[in-house]
Amino acid sequence: MSDAHWSFAQDFSTTFQSSRLDLENRLHAAKSSSSIPTDFLSDLSQALAKLSKSLADANDRLPSYDRRQYGLQVKAMEKLIEELRAASKPNTKFAFKRSTPAASVSPSPVAPDPPPVLEEQRHSDTPSNDVMMQSSTNHIMITSCSNRYITSTDLPSSRQPSSDLTISDLDHCIINLACTPASAGNNHVITELQLSAVHVNKLTNCVLILPMINGSVLLYDISQCIIAVGCHQFRMHSSTHVDVYLLISSMPVIEHCSSIRFTAYPETFINETRETMMHFSVQDFSHIRPTPSPHWSKLPQDTTIISWPLTATKDVKQLLDVISEVVPPVQ
Repeated sequence: MSDAHWSFAQDFSTTFQSSRLDLENRLHAAKSSSSIPTDFLSDLSQALAKLSKSLADANDRLPSYDRRQYGLQVKAMEKLIEELRAASKPNTKFAFKRSTPAASVSPSPVAPDPPPVLEEQRHSDTPSNDVMMQSSTNHIMITSCSNRYITSTDLPSSRQPSSDLTISDLDHCIINLACTPASAGNNHVITELQLSAVHVNKLTNCVLILPMINGSVLLYDISQCIIAVGCHQFRMHSSTHVDVYLLISSMPVIEHCSSIRFTAYPETFINETRETMMHFSVQDFSHIRPTPSPHWSKLPQDTTIISWPLTATKDVKQLLDVISEVVPPVQ
């Protein structure tokens, strides 16, 4: 993504989310009201149509992940408006009608209800079956895992030399894509994995170690995690208690975040010699004021990770112990 598109995406996100929140507040207020005027519903529909048009006009200049998220938000509001419209319709008057007695018909056999689907326990003593798939030749997905150590060798071998990566719905995992895991008597080796962009969503108690990314890194709903990455653009939304080890050529952006700590990307994950010292500031879209943002800070030197978890393990207890030692505590 070019700098111009990145700047546009940031500005659009601020405007879109502000309009969306205002519209959602009006929708929820209307939902709790005893009566809803027809013209009020019309105004809501027009506001949503305007928001939807702005998204359609901006589609070509937004990251694909952002487009999907905005589209889902618009659809959710469309559904809410339809529910309000249905609830506002007057009830039809009830009247008794004479009916001729129907011939008795034997009831059809009713199929039994299917057994309930139970969600797998996240903190079981065994790792869950991870779901890794390649949705296209240039898009890799890692999703729905818990209690796993994931490496670049777990990725599809048929991927393109430079692919997009989506990581979502992980709990208590170590995802090490920056280097091959260390083994007995052998040190780790930096991978040659090439990624053009990374989208991360819904990670809890995870350690994510990424190589240098050619483009942007977008993160949503991250909690109690360690993120190590080098990239050209970095943006994090709706996250809390995250330590970020970052190498970046532009200003990182956060929004609706709290307790985010930044420090430099570890030299151990870089092949070539380059400046890794943290010299950037952070733009907080939730604190557009001249005063320092209370939502992020620099990670103190004495709390940075010295020994990274680079040894792969299938022992769940050992994995959980390692994660608990390094992820930021909730205070």
